[in-house]
Formats: sequence, C-alpha cells, structure tokens
Amino acid sequence: MQLSVNIKNNNTERKYEPLASDIYQGVCVDVEDMGWKETSYGWKGFIKIYFETYVDGKPMLAKTKRLNAVISQRSTLYKLLKKWLGEELDTAKSLDLTSLIGKSATINVEDGEPFKNNEGDDVEWSFIEKLKPCKEDVKPSGTYTPVTERDGYEPPSYSAFSSGPPEAQEEREAKLAEAKAKRESANEVSEDEAPF
Repeated sequence: MQLSVNIKNNNTERKYEPLASDIYQGVCVDVEDMGWKETSYGWKGFIKIYFETYVDGKPMLAKTKRLNAVISQRSTLYKLLKKWLGEELDTAKSLDLTSLIGKSATINVEDGEPFKNNEGDDVEWSFIEKLKPCKEDVKPSGTYTPVTERDGYEPPSYSAFSSGPPEAQEEREAKLAEAKAKRESANEVSEDEAPF
C-alpha cells in the first residue's frame, strides 16, 4: 500500500512524498471500493484502506496495496485485519469495512520498488505492510477527503463486493465446472484399476 502526500510547488505541479519506512500510530480514514479488475489470475474485486498518521505534527496519508476483497483465512485482507482486530474479526458474522473508519491502528510502513510513471520519471512509494492494535486513540486531522467525495469521482461499474461483471461471473462458473469435472474424473476408477 502506498503512502503519499500531495505537495504543491511554484509550478503548481503535484508531487508525492512517500512516508518513510517505519512504524506509526494512525487512524483509518477511508476504505476505497476499487471495483473489479482483470488480472493475470482472472477477475478480482479490489479495495484499499487509507490511514492518516502524523509526522512532526503534520498529517500524512498511508494506504495499503490493493487488496482482494475476500475475507477468508488464507486471504491477504484477512491476515492484515486479523492482526489488527484480533478476536473481533473471528467472532463477527459479517464485517462492514466502513466500520473501520475512525479506528486507530499501529501501522508498519514498507518501501515499494520504484517504478516509472507515464512521463518516464522514477516514482518512489511506500505501503502499509502490517496492522496491529494501537494503544493510543489517534484522531483524524479532518483534512483528508474520502475518495467518494472528491471532484470527478465515478464509482466503479461493479462494486468489489458484488458478483462482478458478466465476464467475471462466466470465468468463475467455468473454473467451478472444470474443478467439478476433475473431482469426478478422479473418483472414477475403472474395473482394471480396482485393487480387488
């Protein structure tokens, strides 16, 4: 997850200053529904979780890498939330991710690999690697504007929490049918292969 702050210079260009790799006390300020995207592993619904922390009294923004919007014990999202929420996550029958907004956390920020942007410039970034409970009650600064309230925001065509676009549904049904066929063929044993 990338942590960045917008900095305006005299040329009115926007630059992003990544948060230094370290451990911070922060507060969740937003959960972004990124919708469905096609990946090399097929269609996935993604979210990002945003945190605000303070460096020398100045609010700084941190966010996770995009996370597959699935909460199962093997998912990255589950592992991230489990260390933060603990038993609260296991005992919940459902979890409204917007309920995380305003909740404090200890965030572990790591540096990401630099990459080239569309103009060919090197871009440095950092992301939240781990979350843990926070002993302090960190309050948001009130300067962060949620993604959904920004000028020009357009919601995704298909929410990350929906069944996705028709292509994703067809892909999922094809994978399920293929897995079922493999199970059935593995269970079929010819008379010649029977051990008795």
